[in-house]
Amino acid sequence: MVKLKVLRNEEDGHCLTLEMMDEDHTLGNALRYIIMKNECVKFCGYSIPHPTERKVIMQIQTHASKGTTGLQVFEQGLQDLLSISQVIKHKFNEALDEYDSMVKIDN
Repeated sequence: MVKLKVLRNEEDGHCLTLEMMDEDHTLGNALRYIIMKNECVKFCGYSIPHPTERKVIMQIQTHASKGTTGLQVFEQGLQDLLSISQVIKHKFNEALDEYDSMVKIDN
């Protein structure tokens, strides 16, 4: 099954509409936030067509003067979100190891 489908991509690539299957607000909102931090982005929003459907419709519009397409911005947003998630996981594991070592000392 296709997890990502391009619904609309303007000729110049600056307006993009994507459908992400088997996803919800968890990915939609985090990805929207990361993408909006990109200076090339004019607009980024997402919607969930119906609460019982597990799909996210994401729309991205970039500034034409910046020369970056919506698809490039989307891919960069995914990479940035992955990097942030890896940092959070690493810090969590460090804190957990520190806690475990403190508990062993107390016992």
